[in-house]
Amino acid sequence: MKLNQLLEMDFSEPDEPITGAQLDELELYLKQLYSNDLNIDFAFAQHFSDRINSTRNKRQITTKELFLLFALAEKKYGRMIAKLGPEMEGVLRDINSQVNSPFVMKWNRDKGKIKLLAKTVMRDDTFKSKDKFYYVNSDNKVRKQK
Repeated sequence: MKLNQLLEMDFSEPDEPITGAQLDELELYLKQLYSNDLNIDFAFAQHFSDRINSTRNKRQITTKELFLLFALAEKKYGRMIAKLGPEMEGVLRDINSQVNSPFVMKWNRDKGKIKLLAKTVMRDDTFKSKDKFYYVNSDNKVRKQK
């Protein structure tokens, strides 16, 4: 499925909690997106699911924000991320929505390929990490890495 087709998917409304079914559907789209050109398996960790609707996010994170974060990261940094080895970590950050998603690269022995595991998610304009940040802007502007 092409990126422009994925943008047509039915996104959750702002302030509406993301359901498990919506997150599962989004994960399937992202698996397809990352595996097509990059041969990366994509998955959300259980902790990601636990934190998606957290009140600590101040404002509900939407499926559209998540999709844009991961799709723009794939478009801009996909080849670079695909070259990261197992156990390498980073943070995807949308500077427009202030959504952050730390990730780790894992070797998926069953599928014989690298997996991008999105560990968690939070909306935080002051999020800090020792790991490398991969910045995107959902207004389609990309900021240089830190």
